[in-house]
Amino acid sequence: MGKAATTFRVTREGWIWLAAAAGLWGTGAYKGMNLITLLASLLLAVWLLNVLLAGRRLPRLRCHWRVERPVFAGTPFGLEIEVEAPAGPAPVGVRLESQGPQHALAWFLTRLAGGDRVRLRQAVTLPQRGWYSWTALHLSSGYPHGLAERGVLVEPAGPTLVFPPLGRLHRGRLRRYLVQAAPSGGGACGRPCRLPAAQTEFHALRSFRPGDSPRWIHWRTSARRGELMVREFEDMPTDNLVLVLEPWLGDQGPGGRNPSLLPPEPRALAALEDAVSLAATICWDWCRQQGDRFVLAVAGRAPAVLGGVTGKDFGLVLLESLALVRGEATPDAGGLLERLDATPLPPAPVLLVSTRAGDLGDRLAGRLHRPVALVDVSVPGAYDFFERATPHAP
Repeated sequence: MGKAATTFRVTREGWIWLAAAAGLWGTGAYKGMNLITLLASLLLAVWLLNVLLAGRRLPRLRCHWRVERPVFAGTPFGLEIEVEAPAGPAPVGVRLESQGPQHALAWFLTRLAGGDRVRLRQAVTLPQRGWYSWTALHLSSGYPHGLAERGVLVEPAGPTLVFPPLGRLHRGRLRRYLVQAAPSGGGACGRPCRLPAAQTEFHALRSFRPGDSPRWIHWRTSARRGELMVREFEDMPTDNLVLVLEPWLGDQGPGGRNPSLLPPEPRALAALEDAVSLAATICWDWCRQQGDRFVLAVAGRAPAVLGGVTGKDFGLVLLESLALVRGEATPDAGGLLERLDATPLPPAPVLLVSTRAGDLGDRLAGRLHRPVALVDVSVPGAYDFFERATPHAP
C-alpha cells in the first residue's frame, strides 16, 4: 500500500538533550571555557546526526493488511500485518501502531534484513455490528539514539463489515417452539407436510448431538457404550424456515414528540440488538446444513426479502443484510407483506422475531395463510432456545 504522509518529531529525550547542549554552550561562552563549548557542540552534532538517520529507510518498507473473515461483533478475530523489506539496508527499531475508536494495534521490530518478510498478528474484538473503518498504520523509528523520530503513515485497510454477535441456538427447543405455536407443523394451511424433525428410514447409530430428539436415543446401545447414542436416518427431509425480523424501536417519544428527533432509549436499543443477534444466530445455524430453503424478511423502512438455499455463501449474504439493519419507529409492515406476496415461499414454519408484541404476527398469518410463531425479545424468559453471546474483553 502507498504511503499517505510522513511525520517527524523530537522526542522528550531529544528536547532534554538539546536543553543540556544549550546550557553547556551558554556556560562555555559566558565563562570562556572552550572545552565546555566543544562538548556542547558534540552534543548538538549527535542530535543532528540522529535527525538525519532516524527512519531514513522507512519509506522502503511495504505493509499489507489482512483481516480474517467473517468478523462477528464481540468475538475475537485475527488481524495480520505483513511487513516486507526490499533488498538492501533495512531500518532498525521500527514501531508499528494503529489506534482507533475500537482497536489498538502495536508491534516493535528490532531489526529487519533486506528481503525479509515478517507477519505480525494480533487478536482484535469489535463490539458493534456494522461497517468499521480502520485508521492508518504509523511506522516510526528513532534509531540510533532515540532523540528524534521519523515516521510514515501507511494507508489503512478497507472498511470491515462486522456481523451481529452470535449466541447459542438450541435447535431442538426451537423446533418444539415452532410446533407448539404452529400445530400444523409449519406448512401452509390445508396442505399436508412433514414436520421439520420428521425422519424416514433408519440408517445407523451415532453420538447424541444438541438438538436431537430424545425419542431417537437407542437406550440399549447407550448403556453398553456409556454414552448417549441416537438413531441416524437416511433421506432427511428438508428443514425449511421463513424468518421475519421486525426492528421496532418505539413509535412515540415523551410528550408525543417526533421519535426521529430523539435518541432511542437504552432498553429499546438493547432489545433491538438482541433481536438482530437472535435472527443472525438462526440464519447462521440453519445455513450450516446445506440444501434447505430459507427466507429472511426484514420489516425496515425499505422492506427486504432474501430467499435461497442454505449454505455458507447464502449464510454470509444473510448476515451482511442483518449487520446493516437499523431500528425503525414505524417499520413498513404493508410493504413487507407485499414483498412476501411476490416471493415464492417454501412450505415451512414462519418465525417472527420482534421487539414488541404487535399485530404483525396476525397480519402475516392472515396474508400467508399459515400459523406464525412470535418471539418477543423484550419479554424476559419468553423462550429457552437461545443463549445470548458471552461478551469478550476487547
